[in-house]
Amino acid sequence: GSLVAGSRAVLLKGAKPETILSAVSNEKCTIVWLLVPWAQDILDAFDRGDLNPKDFNLSQWRLMHIGAQPVPPSLIKRWKEYFPNHQYDTNYGLSESTGPGCVHLGMENIHKVGAIGIPGYRWECRIVKEDGITDVAPGDVGELIVKGPGVMTCYYNNEEATKETIRDGWLFTGDMAKKDEDGFIYLVDRKKDVIVSGGENIYPVQIEDYIRKNDKVKDVAVIG
Repeated sequence: GSLVAGSRAVLLKGAKPETILSAVSNEKCTIVWLLVPWAQDILDAFDRGDLNPKDFNLSQWRLMHIGAQPVPPSLIKRWKEYFPNHQYDTNYGLSESTGPGCVHLGMENIHKVGAIGIPGYRWECRIVKEDGITDVAPGDVGELIVKGPGVMTCYYNNEEATKETIRDGWLFTGDMAKKDEDGFIYLVDRKKDVIVSGGENIYPVQIEDYIRKNDKVKDVAVIG
């Protein structure tokens, strides 16, 4: 995005909170891409008093961009307490789709925090049942498949894996997702992480999100 716009990009040498905030401050960054653990570390450093946002020049920082995994709404709520004027955005993608852009939330949709968004420019998205053909009903969980100009040609020298992942032009992401009544897509979990118990599919991320609602819980990991 920076390259297309002809703007400057700053590459970090590390992901520690002080490193990130110093780079934003010294380089006058306006948009910062973060991963969930990095954002968590920054908030924890503030909460502990190890760092003070007032010690950095952050007034020009206008957008916090996050992705690469499901984003807990509670994390963004905490973030807005320290940065009430920040805009928020997220993109979804994977290496097989040439990076992020398949699904895009949009800064105007912060009220949908927790969602990864709607199909990006020139992309199509579906959520399908186990048969890989039938779309699930809105609100139901299925595998997210995408089609667009960024889908890879193949896995190098691995025809079998390519046929399993790309079918009729659709890229099977391995991510389980659901769609709300407005068409916004929410990641639920990786397909391989689903826990099957008594015939029911249990998604660790959903349990984690529920436990995080307790103010006494800072972080949680559910493992099958």
